Amino acid sequence: MTTKRQKGVVMCEQCRTVYAVWIRPDGDTYPISSHNNCSCEERARVVIDKP
Repeated sequence: MTTKRQKGVVMCEQCRTVYAVWIRPDGDTYPISSHNNCSCEERARVVIDKP
């Protein structure tokens, strides 16, 4: 299994915040910066752009 990750852009379906994330090979996403994260308790992240 590779440990490479890709940059991507997600949108929170609750608050419509758009921010940059790392996308792991298994599909999990996590914010690149804490300043780009939404403050919703339950995040419904949808990938809207990835290389």
